[in-house]
Amino acid sequence: MRRLLAIAFGKADNIFAIRVLPSLSFLSRWVQMENILMRVMILAALILALVAARAAEQVHVCRGVLTDQRSVGVSLGDCDINSLSDADFKRVTKACGEPNGVDEETKQTKCFARVMAKPKTGFPGIMTATKLVEVRARH
Repeated sequence: MRRLLAIAFGKADNIFAIRVLPSLSFLSRWVQMENILMRVMILAALILALVAARAAEQVHVCRGVLTDQRSVGVSLGDCDINSLSDADFKRVTKACGEPNGVDEETKQTKCFARVMAKPKTGFPGIMTATKLVEVRARH
């Protein structure tokens, strides 16, 4: 213990104390490196949490005409509503009517639906509706 105190206060007077000194400096470097790695890991965890929160579901308002796009499925404005449950889809069709085809000009009922949605991967600006909160139509 006296030797370590001597090293700490700069009074190393024998060879053993001088040989211990480099190993203590290695330990100090290792602790510094561990602190840097810990900071990097915390930063990476925060970035991951932010990215996950961004991709999480959020309340979104879908506005437009209920349209059946045949190959793509049913959409309401900028929302893909193919992922809604059958009960939610029936509520939408009850309020908005049956979906129109792409080129049909009949029955252009404007609908508004509040849904829980997340961004559709690979399609910027399109939201995938997963749960219906509220739907109403303007005739």
